[in-house]
Amino acid sequence: MTTTRKPIKGVKAKYERVIDGDTLSFLINCRLNRIDAPETKGVERQLGQVTKNYLIERINAAHDIKIDIIDRDYYARLLIELYIDGVNINDELVEKRLAEVYTPAHHNNGVLDI
Repeated sequence: MTTTRKPIKGVKAKYERVIDGDTLSFLINCRLNRIDAPETKGVERQLGQVTKNYLIERINAAHDIKIDIIDRDYYARLLIELYIDGVNINDELVEKRLAEVYTPAHHNNGVLDI
């Protein structure tokens, strides 16, 4: 379950790798807050790979990467808002329809997993 901790904003981030469309590693695994991207395995594989590749391209072209640390999820990943050159990537992925806004009903038969 999430708590109501105060976010830590504007953290300079050293990018390591993209795991999938909504999970990245900045020396530790981080999940993009508020969004859900298709998985890179199973039936969502094709769209999941498109989202992952888009995120890799955005990060590789970045001049400035910052994150706001919001909380931790069930798996102890940091929940983050990702900013590339001042653009909120969480919002951008939703706007480009590469991800959707996370709702618990989409996962685990409606059981919240964060």
